[in-house]
Amino acid sequence: MKHSHLLLLWYIPVMFLFSYCVTSTETRNQLRIANAELREMRKQRDEARAKVQSLYEEFEQMQNQYLDEIHHLEVENKDLLEFKRRYDLLASTCDEWELRYSELKEWADDLVSGYGPGIWLPSRHGWPLYDRTPGQPTPRGVVEELNASFQKADNPLLTYKQTEEGVAYLGLENAIKLTTMMGSFGAHAYMQSVIFSLTSLEEIDCVDFDFEEGDHATPGKFCR
Repeated sequence: MKHSHLLLLWYIPVMFLFSYCVTSTETRNQLRIANAELREMRKQRDEARAKVQSLYEEFEQMQNQYLDEIHHLEVENKDLLEFKRRYDLLASTCDEWELRYSELKEWADDLVSGYGPGIWLPSRHGWPLYDRTPGQPTPRGVVEELNASFQKADNPLLTYKQTEEGVAYLGLENAIKLTTMMGSFGAHAYMQSVIFSLTSLEEIDCVDFDFEEGDHATPGKFCR
């Protein structure tokens, strides 16, 4: 009986120690698992924080781009409004000048028609002036009389080719004088005198010039 009590006294501490060791091992295992989970959570937290920071920086960049674009659009809109204002003003001015030109052309046509067939010579104002009635009121006769006046003024001479369907076809001798030596104003006055003179004839509506284009004059068909 005495030995049984001694054995029991030995067994209880051993079992307590064993239980403590088992419990301690489980606790350490749980702590290791908890620490691993904590590290993983911290890693996920840091990744999430970095992602949020990246998104925030991207948001700020997009916001700045958006504000820059808004500012750019506002400037463009302001420029567009100014352009529209200038366009409307220019369009109104063009309409006004077209009306004046139409009225002036109508007046000029009436004036020329009132004179009938005539020789119109260049003037210092750029528009031709009526000089005289042609001796021969035909396209060839008008060209010959114009050449007589042009020769005195040392201007290029005309070459009459033909008249077809209301168009007088002309060539030009020494065209380089017209295109490079008379200036734009002088070339315009010269060609206008030819156009006015020939279209004063009832059968002529337009004049077609044939010469090599230069700085101050361009060939082609012109109508009064």
